[in-house]
Amino acid sequence: MESFGGGSMRSLQAHAADCYRFWLGGFALKRTLPPVPAEQVLHVRAMREVFAGVDLLVGEFLNEFEDQPDQEILGSPSWQEDAVAITPLWLFTHTATHEFHHKGQILSMGRQLGYSPMMTDLYYPEGK
Repeated sequence: MESFGGGSMRSLQAHAADCYRFWLGGFALKRTLPPVPAEQVLHVRAMREVFAGVDLLVGEFLNEFEDQPDQEILGSPSWQEDAVAITPLWLFTHTATHEFHHKGQILSMGRQLGYSPMMTDLYYPEGK
C-alpha cells in the first residue's frame, strides 16, 4: 500500500518505533540506537518485543526529564548540519502524535484490505 508512504503495516510500525528511538533515545538521552529494520521483524511477537523496548525507553526518558519539561536539549538531527534546541515536552509530544498518525494509517490500510478494526481511540478503565 504505497499510498501510505510506508508500504506495509509492519514498516509503519517499525518507523513509529524508530521515531521514539531517534528522538527520545538518540537526541535526548544521547544513546546510539540502530534503526529497526522492518524486514527483519518477521512476526507480531517480534514487533511487540520492539515496542516493549520502546516502552522502556519512554519510561527512562520520562524519568530523566520529568521535572524539566522546558529544558532545552541541544543536538543535531542526522539530516542537518546545524544544531537545534528542543525541549522534552516537544520531543514527547512529537513522538506520541507521530505514532497516533501512523496508527490511523495502519487502521485505514486494514479497512482497505477488508478488515474491520476494533475501536482503538478510547478505552475505559476496567470495570467501568
